Amino acid sequence: MLGVGRGVLVGHWTNEEALTGCTVVVFPDGTAAPNSSSTPYQAA
Repeated sequence: MLGVGRGVLVGHWTNEEALTGCTVVVFPDGTAAPNSSSTPYQAA
């Protein structure tokens, strides 16, 4: 994981075969933050 600020951690994993990945941002306890997604959710 990469530290990007006091107590904030960011990690990413990519599956190159499936052309997918996951990025995770972990904030310190008590942090209030908005979220967004670059793609809409699509049910399988």
